[in-house]
Amino acid sequence: MDKARRTGNPFAPMEVAICCKDGMVRTFLISPASLEENFTRTYLVILYDITERKMMEESLRFRQFSLDHAGEEVFWIGKDAHIVDANEPACRKLGYTHEELCGLTVANVDPYFPIEKWPEHWQELKNNKTLRFESFHKCRDGKIFRQKSSPTISSMKAWNTTVR
Repeated sequence: MDKARRTGNPFAPMEVAICCKDGMVRTFLISPASLEENFTRTYLVILYDITERKMMEESLRFRQFSLDHAGEEVFWIGKDAHIVDANEPACRKLGYTHEELCGLTVANVDPYFPIEKWPEHWQELKNNKTLRFESFHKCRDGKIFRQKSSPTISSMKAWNTTVR
């Protein structure tokens, strides 16, 4: 605060860990504001408890790491048959970068899937919540291989396909 008084600028927002009375450590975002009235400068400091947000972020990082390092390929496919996301093993096996793979559709990856049947396939998945079938995957280099797929549908409007 001394620097803020000297320069007239409050410090930048920062995160701090504070040990509470009960012994629990919580994370706060401290956000300063400088108020001036009648030539008098006052500093307002607001603390936002972001402990739960930080815990959720850590949980998401852990889940993403787990999916990216899983032993099986995982694809997230949208209602329009576009690949929304894919894990690292999926990218590696098909020979695409993550960005390239996410620019493709089911028809690009499975050359034998009749794309005009996609809406029917999507509806069947919605009705059953999960399916099991054999399909084919085409690598970037043109190699085609047989694949067992086990798609499941989530409430996020995309389906998750684990392939073995």
